[in-house]
Amino acid sequence: MNPPAVDGRFSYYEKLVRLWGRSYLYSWPFEHLGLMSIAAYSSNRGIDVLTINGMVENHSSVDQTWARVLETAATCGVPSLVGISDMVDYVECIELARRAKATWPGVCTVLGHNLSTLNYKALCQFTSVFDYYVIGDGERAFFELARAVLDNKRPVSIPGTAVRLSGPPVVNELDLPDFAELEWPSRAEIHQVLALGMSPSIFTKRGCPYRCAFCATGAVSDLARGKGYRARQVEDVVNEIEMLRKDFEIPHLTIVDDLFLTRAETSRAWAIDFGRELMRRAIKVPFMLDTRVDSISKEVFTVLYRAGLRSVFVGIESGHRQTLEGVFKKRLPRVQDPLAQLRMLEEIGIKVIPGFILFHPKTGREELLASLPLIDLVGRDNPGVFRHALRAYLGTPLYHELVREGLIEGAWPSTQWAFKDENAATMFARIRRFTKHQDNLTYEDARDCFVRELYAWEQGLSPYLPDEGSC
Repeated sequence: MNPPAVDGRFSYYEKLVRLWGRSYLYSWPFEHLGLMSIAAYSSNRGIDVLTINGMVENHSSVDQTWARVLETAATCGVPSLVGISDMVDYVECIELARRAKATWPGVCTVLGHNLSTLNYKALCQFTSVFDYYVIGDGERAFFELARAVLDNKRPVSIPGTAVRLSGPPVVNELDLPDFAELEWPSRAEIHQVLALGMSPSIFTKRGCPYRCAFCATGAVSDLARGKGYRARQVEDVVNEIEMLRKDFEIPHLTIVDDLFLTRAETSRAWAIDFGRELMRRAIKVPFMLDTRVDSISKEVFTVLYRAGLRSVFVGIESGHRQTLEGVFKKRLPRVQDPLAQLRMLEEIGIKVIPGFILFHPKTGREELLASLPLIDLVGRDNPGVFRHALRAYLGTPLYHELVREGLIEGAWPSTQWAFKDENAATMFARIRRFTKHQDNLTYEDARDCFVRELYAWEQGLSPYLPDEGSC
């Protein structure tokens, strides 16, 4: 199951609507393809997996998700194995596992996704509600675990798992099944996703060859010792897209690879072949993908545009090279002009959806100034861009670095990062309040606030916004 990711009294979907508006969500992927792939893999090998996704079902509380679990158990029988998958929300994961253990004392529980892969040792010490942790991809590991549990066994040597025992966990080798072994994911959630006005999704690759310090995907891929980033066959991907268009009449498709394209020539060739195959079959579905600034090339993206690409999420993070290389540990080409790269996409006709990390523990005034031209170019649709801040994922290299430097506060895992410079902390708090609590806020209003706060920081002046509470 996937927890609901509740934000206060709002469901995750309601939170997105409040932040962005319904019209923006047409390209937002909502299927949990990891769960759907696990379900397809196990079902095709004789083990039925029933999935519950609290986010897709628009639950506004863990109670609602748990009620669906009980409803499913009443219809289908007491589960032998309960799996929970989430990237960050350990509180909801632990609560759902706790309820499963309390309701069915003999049930086996397993946690998956990046939260599990990067933090299983600490989680074993923190809680006893999980019996197993999946490390890396979950299809084969979950199936083998389910088969053993159904045979009344509690194995300790399944590849791709860590097992909680009385002492340190037993850790088995990372398991990365070949794409040729995997079926297409189940599409059990697609009708709900379409009804919400959101986007069906597909993956063409897994992992990432880069090691940005803030990224959980790169940290997980690093465990695979160079084998973490891999691509499906172009023909297989296009076959699946053709099926989605024919069987579900999808209006849009989002490619959910953490990184669709790299700087490598083999990656560019794959992308061009993919675009040409879509055109050859006349598959006309607008789509979106994620990429890095330094992966953008006119040749590749012109082909992809002709094939249906209409929007790209670009991980810009910052316009300040020293921050990108020194804090975020991004590998950059010696010469890079992000403004030119982003303008190129706009000129082709592709909308840029920017990803910025403006505020983080080491934010300085110079880097905020350096990011402003990029924000002006591609961030004008969203006044809230000026409050974009780091999410320090548990277990990432940047998280560990911040711990060492004393910039993580609170007891694990309920931690939050702190600013090194009080000026940055004050500016973030004021920008956050200004952009969150004004109706009909325009980009110009938010930008004016941002610039005035930068000026106040430079001059050592009292910020122009009233100081009311903390962020």
